[in-house]
Amino acid sequence: MSMPYSWPTCRQQAWNHVPEDCLTIELDGITFHGAHQLDGGYYGVTSWSGWHDGSDARGGPTPYPASDGAYRTRVDMQATPIVIEGTIEASSRRELWEMTEALRKVLVRQRYAPLVVTEEALDLPSRQVSVCRLRHPRITWDSWTSAAFTLEMQPDDWRKVDVTTQAATIRNGGTATLTNAGDEDADLSAILTGPMSNPALSWAGGAWSYAGTIPAGSTRQVNFVSRLVRDPATSNSYRHIVNGQWPSVPADGQLSVKLTCTGATSATAATLQWRSTWS
Repeated sequence: MSMPYSWPTCRQQAWNHVPEDCLTIELDGITFHGAHQLDGGYYGVTSWSGWHDGSDARGGPTPYPASDGAYRTRVDMQATPIVIEGTIEASSRRELWEMTEALRKVLVRQRYAPLVVTEEALDLPSRQVSVCRLRHPRITWDSWTSAAFTLEMQPDDWRKVDVTTQAATIRNGGTATLTNAGDEDADLSAILTGPMSNPALSWAGGAWSYAGTIPAGSTRQVNFVSRLVRDPATSNSYRHIVNGQWPSVPADGQLSVKLTCTGATSATAATLQWRSTWS
């Protein structure tokens, strides 16, 4: 008597997304599954490209948006288009029509949306990148309950980030350690909450300072990537009174940051935000 076949686990057959739900892709309200033994009513992925294919160099140094004369020194990279090919499996003709209509409307109501990918076999957290649609999805009905599709998208960045934003709040004289689990440097931003005067952030081998006063109840938003420093309430820029370096959280590493200032109270704080980042 033959025994029923048991599908391998994701880790036993990590090169093949079919055996179990080792792969899920979420985009604009639709979930695409790597598994194909599910019952009707799902979007199945037969192949996809662009996620693991790397990126090509697009150009050299470019000016920062702050227009302070500085340039990005790393090579500018071109994001690779992502193509998903798969099947729509429905339990009825009506359901298939509804599912194809939902797929046709992907990225119609908004220019960009996060593409969230979970790969259980790789033991990685869910990662995402913002994408826009390159062209209308190509859908071909194979039967009354099945159709094939191709969806082509263009990411806005060649890197992928953790779906969860990490945050650390530092009080005057305190230190926080930021951790990046990815293989690329993670972009960093900060919110400085007053009252504080001449706040400074320091770390091993570097420092950043703001030569001014932030009143109680006011904040400054700092984007260390674009080198922008603004008051969100007035949109005034304060880039001209900032000195020092512009940090990021190193790949596969940590960054310990300390806040110092004068005129601090219990409300004074610097909140740093970042996401682990992968190539």
